[in-house]
Amino acid sequence: MPGKVLTLIVATTPVTRAGSPSPLLGIGLNGTLPWPRIKSDMAFFARVTTRPPFSGHSTAAANDKVNAIIMGRKTYYSLPKSLRPLKERLNVVISRDESGSVADEVAGDLARQREKHNNTNDNVNVNKSGGSDKRDAFVSHSLGAALEQLREKKGDELGHVFVIGGGEIYNSALRLWSSPSREEGKERTVNLRILMTRVKKINNNDGEEFECDTFFPLTDEDLSSSWREAGPEELGSWVGERVPGDCDWVEEGDVAIKIVGYERVV
Repeated sequence: MPGKVLTLIVATTPVTRAGSPSPLLGIGLNGTLPWPRIKSDMAFFARVTTRPPFSGHSTAAANDKVNAIIMGRKTYYSLPKSLRPLKERLNVVISRDESGSVADEVAGDLARQREKHNNTNDNVNVNKSGGSDKRDAFVSHSLGAALEQLREKKGDELGHVFVIGGGEIYNSALRLWSSPSREEGKERTVNLRILMTRVKKINNNDGEEFECDTFFPLTDEDLSSSWREAGPEELGSWVGERVPGDCDWVEEGDVAIKIVGYERVV
């Protein structure tokens, strides 16, 4: 895979379960987020997933690249209809219905957004970075197939690749990492990263937690035993901007958030 890095980007909140040695990491409730809308985290997600890789060379070369975001069907449908597929990114939807109604709907959404973009720009199809509209989308039947299609479709034009949910797709990424494909005795080497926004309630003296029915496949115990945590400076190099230090929680409304990162290498 171009870039050799697959990043799982996720927001989690701790959920205590009887009999579990470590709190579970909740990510969803009834097909949406368990917590109120966090504008700063949504803005962070948009910046990171659209920002092209820094190549150390010309800005123009970087702007030729497009990042990919991979998601399950339910995650795609959880996006506002007016925004999907998300702009300036290649949206990949994982669904067994690769050529049926899901594919038709994704293609229809893409056509509608492109028409809207063209009308807005008065026949000059440019975005804020000065190039053509990078928004694109397709449906694939599995994560492994999606990564192969990205390689074939974009090649050197592919920037960062993010998995954005939900739980089944995160689990697929972890299984893919644990069973790397081999080509004639040659092992494919891919760095697997997790970019996690931790969410907690402020002034939670009574121990109340957010209710969740969907969970990240790993717990903090798993992360501490098998993953390397990145420091703030390294994490900043991953995302292309400064990230607050280890002890810095940022408050917004009734919640506080902190950005952390983890890495495993095959």
